[in-house]
Amino acid sequence: MIKIEAHGPDDLLKDKIKYDVTTTVCCPECGEDVNVGTAGPAGLSQHTGKSKCKKNVERKKKQQKEGKT
Repeated sequence: MIKIEAHGPDDLLKDKIKYDVTTTVCCPECGEDVNVGTAGPAGLSQHTGKSKCKKNVERKKKQQKEGKT
């Protein structure tokens, strides 16, 4: 399994990485591991800013807010 830290799809393009079906990337917006598979940067682009990503961001904001009270 390949796990890659990236701050956006462009970071994935800089590295000469061979992607396989188990490749995951930590989403820079929601912080969740995203299975990008052989798509690489395109897989992260398909996730970032979409409904699942936004739900994860909202859930984390809510958890942080509840933790501060």
